[in-house]
Amino acid sequence: MVFVLHDVEGYEHNEIAGIVGCSIGNSKSQLHKARMKLRELLKTSRAEKAIKP
Repeated sequence: MVFVLHDVEGYEHNEIAGIVGCSIGNSKSQLHKARMKLRELLKTSRAEKAIKP
């Protein structure tokens, strides 16, 4: 949810913290984790496509 609010909807961390009910630091941490997970999923997807002819 933090990823969508920040990167898609354009909210700032202080706004997200108020919406979600967490601290600003927690919002930043969740965003970082979401980006890392997305990066890993995209990397895996690209690797799978490279294997297929």
